[in-house]
Amino acid sequence: MPRNAVAPIVLSALLCSSLVPAGAHAAAPDAAQPADAGEGTLAEGAADGADEPSSPADRAPEASPAASPEPASAGAGASIVRDGERIAFPDLPSALDAARDGETVEVLGDHVLDRQLAVSDGRSVTLRATGAASLTRGPGFPRSGGKVAGMVRLSGSSSLALESADPAAYELVLDGAGADSDEAVVTLLEGSSLAMGAGTAVEDALCSWKPWASVYVRSGSFTLDGGEIRGALAMRNPAVAVEAGGSFDMRAGSITGNKATYSESIVWTKGSFSMSGGAIAGNVSNVSADGVVHVLSGGSFALSGGVVGDNRPNNTFGVRVDAGASLEIGSRARLEGADRVSLARGGSLSFSGAPRRTP
Repeated sequence: MPRNAVAPIVLSALLCSSLVPAGAHAAAPDAAQPADAGEGTLAEGAADGADEPSSPADRAPEASPAASPEPASAGAGASIVRDGERIAFPDLPSALDAARDGETVEVLGDHVLDRQLAVSDGRSVTLRATGAASLTRGPGFPRSGGKVAGMVRLSGSSSLALESADPAAYELVLDGAGADSDEAVVTLLEGSSLAMGAGTAVEDALCSWKPWASVYVRSGSFTLDGGEIRGALAMRNPAVAVEAGGSFDMRAGSITGNKATYSESIVWTKGSFSMSGGAIAGNVSNVSADGVVHVLSGGSFALSGGVVGDNRPNNTFGVRVDAGASLEIGSRARLEGADRVSLARGGSLSFSGAPRRTP
């Protein structure tokens, strides 16, 4: 889809160097770009490509039958404390299946999964590390589209919170381990929600031919409040992708070390994205035709605080705002390094305070 020419924008001297017309920097020819991510959902856009299979939202991988949630030995690495009694389970999926609404599943050590972690019945569950804990997909994990399936799937207005009992001492890590997939490590469907607290991470996700990798919000809400998304690689949007009607709230934590191979977007939204803290920094891409944060038509980005900056080598825009999209910048927001704002004609820009830009 051709880009709109942008008339010169006159802002305060404080931010004038941060705002440039969308057409002022010529990107690689449009023919070198994938199908425009602004048309339809990511799932629909993926279906348009000859090399891209169908969306994870349109199919569910075949999973092994659920293991019995009967208690196992006290030494198991997954357990639930219920009515003052600790109940141990043979594996993490079994414990998650058995958790009641509002309960916490405690994990410790390395967990090699043989089936998906799925919550689909409206329950709200917390997954808490009581020591260093890492979740990976084993050789028997279900496959989808000829590749390993996503690790976590939430649907039916369900909720999952990830946390560490001692964030300063150890992490709870959802480790993609560089295993190629057509699905994000975590997919949210049907109004479900994911929250990542301090001491949690999604790392090394890989979707070589899909426009997502770490967290995909098809429908629902994602809150990053101290966690990290790092080391992911995808065609575009390796960190977070949000469809229309979905939301992403970044309060603290970091999105760093991620790479897009087919566009510049690290975070992509057609829904709402609010950022009040944390940093989106140190990410890279192969091209320079997009923005580290890409706000598409119908989407909104409220940047009240936190840092977008030092994303390189080819990321020339920190934030790209398309026609029909909106950006609001607050006084605690920071744009660093070469990251700037690209505002298309028809896009909306407003200020809730005087922003800062550092050299």
